[in-house]
Amino acid sequence: MSQTTEAPGGAAVRVRRDIWELEKARYWHPITRAYALAVAELQKRVDSDPTSWIYQAHIHDTPDGTQPDVFRGQCQHMSWFFLPWHRLYLYWFERIVRRCVEEHPDVDDETKANWALPYWNYSPGGVRATLPESFRVPTMPDGTTRNPLFVEERNQYINDGFELPTLAIRIDRALAPTTFSAASPDGGFGGAPTGWNHFDQDLSNNEAGSLEQVPHGAVHVEVGGFMAGFDTAPLDPVFWLHHANIDRLWESWRRTLGRPDPAPASPWGATAFAFHDEYGKVVAGSAAEVGDTEANLGYRYSNIAVPAPPARTRRGAMPPEAREPADTPAELIGATEDTIELAGGRQDVSFPVVSPSGPAAARDGTPARVFLTVEGIEAVEAGRKPDVTYAVYVNLPDDDDVDADPESFYAGTLDLFGLERAGSARTDPPRHGLRRSFDITDIVESLREEGRWDPDAVTVSFRPLRRGGGGGGGGERRDVADTEERAATPVRVGRVGVYVQ
Repeated sequence: MSQTTEAPGGAAVRVRRDIWELEKARYWHPITRAYALAVAELQKRVDSDPTSWIYQAHIHDTPDGTQPDVFRGQCQHMSWFFLPWHRLYLYWFERIVRRCVEEHPDVDDETKANWALPYWNYSPGGVRATLPESFRVPTMPDGTTRNPLFVEERNQYINDGFELPTLAIRIDRALAPTTFSAASPDGGFGGAPTGWNHFDQDLSNNEAGSLEQVPHGAVHVEVGGFMAGFDTAPLDPVFWLHHANIDRLWESWRRTLGRPDPAPASPWGATAFAFHDEYGKVVAGSAAEVGDTEANLGYRYSNIAVPAPPARTRRGAMPPEAREPADTPAELIGATEDTIELAGGRQDVSFPVVSPSGPAAARDGTPARVFLTVEGIEAVEAGRKPDVTYAVYVNLPDDDDVDADPESFYAGTLDLFGLERAGSARTDPPRHGLRRSFDITDIVESLREEGRWDPDAVTVSFRPLRRGGGGGGGGERRDVADTEERAATPVRVGRVGVYVQ
């Protein structure tokens, strides 16, 4: 069956389909098999070839000893360029792969005519939050040829076919912001406005957007292996399917929810990035040129529906998506004084907060927005990649309070993707290293209404996500507030703080 349609101008529009829909229809679906054959061809090419597997990985980030240039070491993170840069990156990679598919003698004509990069819809409401078997077996269907889609270095539970933890793939909070970009400590949907920011080149406002944090960063860490590091992530063939899903969720936010991107004439839209096409020729593109994927890039997704979010359990809380962005400066009203170490186990920290003294106390009579920030995150041992993802809670009751639903206290999921690039946490505020923020306005409002908000002792709890059972959270206390201790890369947190805006 053809998977192409017609664009308004008459050009063919290819359809990016869910990898699990393909694999449910047929194990080693022709689209999947063609991808594997193309990956094998790219892996044979010399590293200096811009269309080779290694060169394409180095576009994202270069390993130690390899000098970045205008093409390599260019990925944009903690920036409003995160989504458009990765869209362009994915687009040119897809064209490189498609040329391999079209020239491969073992691919049938129908697959050649319709091939497009699949996406991995692990998100709640998707087909499956596990990797298809075709990515988890060491050989191709003939039983002897090496399977280029298999990566032994992944976390074992992923290669064993278990689901990603639920709290690593929730999209309700990722899609909640009504604005694409916002100033720190928010970040909005797509990241705070910055200049070119591969990681920490623009420290004035480097804030990851909600989608970049979860599910993007959390899935990178939970898959593990190559996927856990900036400089190795694209070496895992599932990287490209993961980013196709992130790109798809941008389409869900834009088209299904009707949210606007920044103005095309803004620095966001006007900044161009350089790549190579399928023939190795230099090309460039900007966000303003890729907003309409069908008209400008010739592809669409088979499904951009948004699943219903989990039921809210906090009475009287205003959902985050109903809040207008604040236009007042953020005010820090409380924070930890000492650094904190997370090492794969449970960790609780408490600190007092004060009433805001500036305009952040309220805005036009509406409640102020409250943010929890985790700032200046760095590996205790420099260069170590992350291997654990944490659920974060505010004032989580004791374990013996069986009637308390953790969802009522869930602030968000702390991903650590990019940890090996993190620098010093000693700036004030800690701008180097990783920085994550969570909107906790509804939690604070509910606690106040119930008389359980004690400004003298705000407690923030970190809990590692459970792996290997398919749960990882999902609202069940035994899964979310995990007691499992595991060997993990120790990380140092410069500060946990509460801001009002």
